[in-house]
This record gives sequence, structure tokens and C-alpha cells, in this order.
Amino acid sequence: MATALFRDQAITAATDLRFGAPIALLPASWRALSAFFLALAVATLIFLATATFPRKEAATGILRHSTGEIRAQFIKLCLLI
Repeated sequence: MATALFRDQAITAATDLRFGAPIALLPASWRALSAFFLALAVATLIFLATATFPRKEAATGILRHSTGEIRAQFIKLCLLI
């Protein structure tokens, strides 16, 4: 007497679509939220790729104004640990 490798119920369950199909689809709000975050990430990448930042330079000199002069000096502070 030859026996089957799988039970008939297991074969039926593997071929029946109702056991493997999703119960509910994702809500539209999740799709909208995902699209928003994707657009935000793309906008951030575009901003970082195209943004320019001003260069700061330290200079020593005299600022002249119509009411007087101000001496400006650059002092570099260092913290030694």
C-alpha cells in the first residue's frame, strides 16, 4: 500500500488562493504618507547637492564708519584637554 507524501488537506491548502491572499489592502493614507516621505527625501537630496554655503574668513583690520573707527582682531581660542 503506497501512502502519499502529503495529506489531501495540505495539498488543497497549498493550491487554494484564499489561504495565501492578503486579507486587506494598504489604506490610501499609507500610500500618501509614503509618497510624502519619498518626496521629502528627494527634495533633501536635491537641496544638499545644489546648496552653496558662504565661506567664513577671519581678518584683522580697521572698520571705518562715519562716526569713528573700530579695531577688529581675530583671536583664535584653543581648548587643550
